[in-house]
Amino acid sequence: MFKSRKRYNNGYITLAIDTVSGEILELVSNKNGDNLIKSTPFNLPNMFALSIGSCRLSVPNMVMVRDNPELCVHIDEKRKDDGTEIKLTYNKLSDGSTVYDISVSITIFLPDGSSRLTLSADVNNSGGYDTDTFCFPILSSVYLGENYRDDTLVFPLNAGMKFHNPIDFFAKKPKNIFWRWQEYRYCYNLEGCCGVKNSDGVYSYSGMYSGALSMAWLDLYDEHNGLYFGMHERNGLCRLRADTLGPDSPGMIFSFEKTVEHSSDFCLHNVVIALHEGDWHCGARIYSSNAETPARNEPLWWKSSVSLVAHYDFKYQNGGIVHRFADIPGLVEQAKLLHSDHLLFSGWHTDGFDNGFPEYEADKELGTKKELADGLKYAAENGIKVSFYINTRMANRKYAHLAGFINDSVIIKRDGNPAFEGCGDKTLSFATMCANSAGWKDRLLQAIEYVVDLGATGVYLDQLAMAPPKTCHSKTHKHPYDGWCDGYRDILERANGIKTKSGDALSIIIEGCSDIYGSVVNGGLVSTFMWLHSGAFPEMYRYTFPNHNLVDMVYPKQNLAMRPVHVAQRSSDFINKAFVTDMYFWIYDLEEDNSFFGDPMQLDYLLKVLDLKRYWHQNYPDFVFSDETGIVDKSEELLVKTFIKDEDMCLIAYASDGKTVCDLKIAFSAEIIESRCIEGTEAVSEVLDPDRFYLRISYSRCGIVLLKRK
Repeated sequence: MFKSRKRYNNGYITLAIDTVSGEILELVSNKNGDNLIKSTPFNLPNMFALSIGSCRLSVPNMVMVRDNPELCVHIDEKRKDDGTEIKLTYNKLSDGSTVYDISVSITIFLPDGSSRLTLSADVNNSGGYDTDTFCFPILSSVYLGENYRDDTLVFPLNAGMKFHNPIDFFAKKPKNIFWRWQEYRYCYNLEGCCGVKNSDGVYSYSGMYSGALSMAWLDLYDEHNGLYFGMHERNGLCRLRADTLGPDSPGMIFSFEKTVEHSSDFCLHNVVIALHEGDWHCGARIYSSNAETPARNEPLWWKSSVSLVAHYDFKYQNGGIVHRFADIPGLVEQAKLLHSDHLLFSGWHTDGFDNGFPEYEADKELGTKKELADGLKYAAENGIKVSFYINTRMANRKYAHLAGFINDSVIIKRDGNPAFEGCGDKTLSFATMCANSAGWKDRLLQAIEYVVDLGATGVYLDQLAMAPPKTCHSKTHKHPYDGWCDGYRDILERANGIKTKSGDALSIIIEGCSDIYGSVVNGGLVSTFMWLHSGAFPEMYRYTFPNHNLVDMVYPKQNLAMRPVHVAQRSSDFINKAFVTDMYFWIYDLEEDNSFFGDPMQLDYLLKVLDLKRYWHQNYPDFVFSDETGIVDKSEELLVKTFIKDEDMCLIAYASDGKTVCDLKIAFSAEIIESRCIEGTEAVSEVLDPDRFYLRISYSRCGIVLLKRK
């Protein structure tokens, strides 16, 4: 008897598969009967899509199978000890006219007693076609329950983004703010993130793992239920996509897109789809339970340090000099005034910032190497740590003496040409260097050793986990074409073996954050100001990997030239968010361009917050970020996060507007061990009943409360 679809049920999930195409037609939660697949758009590929130039191959339709029966999917199922394995085999693929000698084998595992399934695909490119990308699995087109407008999506771009009603939000055309600083031209999105449909007619939001995409999972949830979509195995260079046709045809389309770019066989394995109760925290626990999180090589001073002061103003890209090496003692004293024990120097090397890459030697116009070393010695004697900026991606093509080195170590694109890019000054051209090239690795490690020999205690490695990864097709580098992330990981692991002059571990901060690198660095700069009005949500990464440190920039309200006005207007919000989520403070001190010294009132607030944060770190160093675990209800004006230690101790970090009395209800009975706030007449008071604990925050802008469960 012909069946148009086959159903599989493990008691938690019912899965229905089309017997001709192999598409997933139903993904049903047995608990509430909701089929999450609300639409199957005819013009979009389902299950998988393989691109070969302008041609895109996917599952067959009935007409294609009628004309050529060998295109029909073959479905086999096998009972295993712990679940059911479903195998879908496509012996040939077709675009509707040409049959391609490519086979695709998809395995779906539906475990017993579980609300998740795991999907893997293997592609046999027998015809040797020059493939481009492979999109798998394509889960289309989903939302939860009866109303898509109450769904929320968390997406791991740059630590995390959070979109309420993503279907409508993605279709909303952003407003653009343009901003010029020196030779840099910036465009900031306000109130949107996509706004324009692509050639498929969808609003597409995506990121490469691991460029700005910090993890390989997302979660869609409403008040009661959620859908987790994550990749639990490294599969080369992959892009996580969240697409939608918008409110005219509601539904979210989730997929991973693997860069294949060669003519041999390939695979994409271990993608997990899971249904869960509750919100995105459930998805975070699913993902983190599959991840390895070894301990970092952490400097002794790191836990007590709460901020750095960044000087990008030794020599700017345009050659302008603000500071010289002889000024370092003065900068050390300024760092003290900012209540910081950590300085970051950029533009210190030949030809300066965003220009003299990779000439990482002390710029002679700024002073002698000895003056630089003497400045670092002064910093060390005054308890100030110093990190140096190093760009991990670019080499300036203007240097004739580096032409051979650049040719040997540059990214080679698929067409055989080297990869170039620009930054700031349009007259400059930079080669994009291969993270897996032995020469480039050695050059970066030599630069690190150079500054450590001068007396540096740390490095900041720019672009490492923020700029998109590249494939490299060099015939001499001897690495996989998609091994970019492995190259950077190797550099970081080797850098971890470098000791400072005191014998302590080297501090390493990278731009961006990534679970691929998080265990071998001391912090990842997330720069939430760039996504201020389009969903920045660093809590996503912070909760998933609470033992990885995040770093965020804070800004003054007044005399801020480096960033646009809307960033300055949210100065207190950046300070408060960095405080309650326990992120490391990145504070610029760029004279007239970006300095709290030009905003005395906000400087006073910043210093009070830093002092409280330092007290917290010194007295309660081992509490683990748990987002809002244990919080039942709170005043809308209150920003609050919890930190847990040994289950019976809870530290609460909070921030408010300093004007409003705020209430906080906690799910357990407890007693106050200590409370501290930076300002306010009354920090906290308690009212107990048998089941709940209440806090009242009175006119205090930032504070902490230590609780012990009763």
